[in-house]
Amino acid sequence: MARKKDQAPQLTPTQQLKALESRFAFVKPARVILTSIKAVPTRFVQLDHATRVWGWPIQRAAVIHGPSNEGKTALGLGLLASFVEAGGMADLVDAERTTTADWARQLVGDTADSPRFIARRPSSYEKCVDETRELHRAVRDARAAGELPAHASMLTLIDSLRKLVPEDILAKIKKEGASGAKGSVDGMGGRAAQIRAAMNAAWLDELVPLVDECMTAWIAIARESEDPEADMWDRKFGNDYKVQGGKAVVYDAALRCRVERDSWVTIPKPGESDKKQVVGERHKVTILKTKVGGKEDRATVAYFHTSNGVAYPFGFDRARDVLEIAERFGIVEVGDGVVWKKEKWRGREAFLTAIRGADGELETLEAEVRSRFEDKAPVEADEVASPTIEVRS
Repeated sequence: MARKKDQAPQLTPTQQLKALESRFAFVKPARVILTSIKAVPTRFVQLDHATRVWGWPIQRAAVIHGPSNEGKTALGLGLLASFVEAGGMADLVDAERTTTADWARQLVGDTADSPRFIARRPSSYEKCVDETRELHRAVRDARAAGELPAHASMLTLIDSLRKLVPEDILAKIKKEGASGAKGSVDGMGGRAAQIRAAMNAAWLDELVPLVDECMTAWIAIARESEDPEADMWDRKFGNDYKVQGGKAVVYDAALRCRVERDSWVTIPKPGESDKKQVVGERHKVTILKTKVGGKEDRATVAYFHTSNGVAYPFGFDRARDVLEIAERFGIVEVGDGVVWKKEKWRGREAFLTAIRGADGELETLEAEVRSRFEDKAPVEADEVASPTIEVRS
């Protein structure tokens, strides 16, 4: 039977979509827009497992905070090096002006001297924002032009957000701050923190779509301050702090990680088995919030180790990281000795010395650990409460 002239044709869903696409360029299937998380594997095998996406996610903004001098910058440098080693770029904004080339080389080796590992010390907040925008778009364009591999990404690390000062505040501090004019050395009559918080919020409004579009990543290191209103339970569970920089720094972050020193790493002193010597630190990374590997109330925990150079070379102690998670996964048996691949060593230190010195053995063990990621749940924090978010610099 012939179709009546005024009867609309019956279109399939695919035809309907194509009709919309022909009229509206922004109409795309959800599967094209809502893509799976992409991540860059890092030097931190336990952290890669704890993120639930087996690496550090790109197309996301994140924040790292924690007590002073307990591992935040070290973690950041390790993440930057990981992006370079994966074929991408690293962009360190050393706003604190404390990171040295020597320390970076000690931590990440020759990667610190790669031409794809860059550093900046912008003179103001606004210059940092402008430079960051240009760099991320340049990476996007270089990838599209085939000048960078299709999988290559870039990570920008701001160390720290507190030290990026807006130009207006800098000018007023120079003019009024030294004498304390108008009631405050911050140059803004005590309102500098609110102004910075508002600027952070505005920058994150730009950054969230920027890193998504450019397939890059951005991390800010934020300071903590003591919370005078913390109660006994906050103090008991280590939540007696405030995250500085404004609410947006935390609320707009896809990952929020807290870094703190968990313990010192000690071994017997040579020739004095009854005495111990400190050879490094064990750092704890708690993922307090994630919009990456599942939105859950439960926080996951990872650890990484650093060596102070006393017994082992200064820098990241990846062997200790890998052994710890390999033991948890049941790949390595630890009792009166350490057993792996039917071979036994007398204790942890003997095993660690062996895999550090054997060509490829550490990489083999780590690869076996990573192959079990999907079968093993990350470690969860027993008690984690949300700390206060402080609009203060």
